Amino acid sequence: ITKYGLPSLCDGYLFSMVKLIVKNVKNRRLWLFGVMCGIVDEDKYDPRLCNVVLRLYNICFNNNFTAVVLRSRRLGSCIAALTTVTAALEKVFLEYRIAFKMDAMQLTHGRRGKLIAAVAASAKPYREKIPEGDWEDTWSKDAVVVDVDDLMKLVVETFWEQQEDDRRRLEVMYHEYDEDGNGVLTYDEFQKIVDALVVEPISDPRKLKLFNEVSMMDAALDFVSPEAFAHLCMMHGLSAPVHDHKSAALGVTAAMTFASAFSLG
Repeated sequence: ITKYGLPSLCDGYLFSMVKLIVKNVKNRRLWLFGVMCGIVDEDKYDPRLCNVVLRLYNICFNNNFTAVVLRSRRLGSCIAALTTVTAALEKVFLEYRIAFKMDAMQLTHGRRGKLIAAVAASAKPYREKIPEGDWEDTWSKDAVVVDVDDLMKLVVETFWEQQEDDRRRLEVMYHEYDEDGNGVLTYDEFQKIVDALVVEPISDPRKLKLFNEVSMMDAALDFVSPEAFAHLCMMHGLSAPVHDHKSAALGVTAAMTFASAFSLG
């Protein structure tokens, strides 16, 4: 492969693709793809967003979503029934806390209801949304439909809002469980914070596996840094419980340190 220069060719095509996406972010689909890949708004990148978006697409198109669906439906004509979209949102965005699930997310502080209401407000009858010359026999002209491209923009904005809220709560938890105040988590401290994060108890061997996974990020074997903890939560879909912690007041320096750690994700 190296002999014929294929790696360089691949790098060239990839670089060109990235440039194309960045240059055309006003196109809603390219923007969404860029966000999902971490090319656009890279400081907000979260692998769970990609899983959430793809799961929503799949449910909205009756579990038959492929790239052909988008290729065959231009912007403005990619639609799904409001009832189907609402059901998809209710399956993917939950009101209760979850852990280790990458294609769903808990929405707090009424965000779930606000998202569903915003989507409903954007819906239109099929006959108003699609030009008469493009009507399809499979749709009732009175069917209430949602523009899926508009839907995904609302989803991403809600996801980011919840992501920032989760980051702040995890920031509080991290410093709360750093009992000796040295800025990192020992294994004992790590076990306690994991117990508080998970919905159902996990085994000690699994905790040790998680600890080893993230502590190696710092080339360390006996502690977890804020950056490693941020990465762990992002990669495993962990979020803090919504309640008052025993030490809600944080030092400004500590808070900013952890905030920068999450922005690295």
